[in-house]
Amino acid sequence: MSTNAQHIRRFNLAKLKNMMKAIAHPSVTEKFEFSSVEQMHDILLRERARADRNHHEFSVIALELGKLKRNSDVLMRLHKFLNTRLRRIDEIGWFTREQLGIVLPYTDSVSAAHLANEMRRQFQDVIAGEQVQIYAYPSVWPFKK
Repeated sequence: MSTNAQHIRRFNLAKLKNMMKAIAHPSVTEKFEFSSVEQMHDILLRERARADRNHHEFSVIALELGKLKRNSDVLMRLHKFLNTRLRRIDEIGWFTREQLGIVLPYTDSVSAAHLANEMRRQFQDVIAGEQVQIYAYPSVWPFKK
């Protein structure tokens, strides 16, 4: 194999490895874009339909942010925390204008409570315990079906 061909092969392998790393571990800035309230509504409708079709449940953690939603330091901390805890199938978005929602497919309320409690501990300096709510579909679902 010629030197030029070896260089191209090495370059392509390096490029492929970098692409695979990027796919496996999205950067904080990539995932920092939260879904809008409208997009989150569509996500919830999709998950409800999937849960009904496949007979499983999903949970939503709603985090009341209020004035904190304008605090980029808190949002970045929260984002870094969630980026290390959430799976690829989980979704983050604005549940309401003041609440950040985390949709956890195939997750019961007990498992969602573990994540919520961990969030409470990590952010006890800025988020009160009652600011974190858990909803589970279909068992604890306060919204119209």
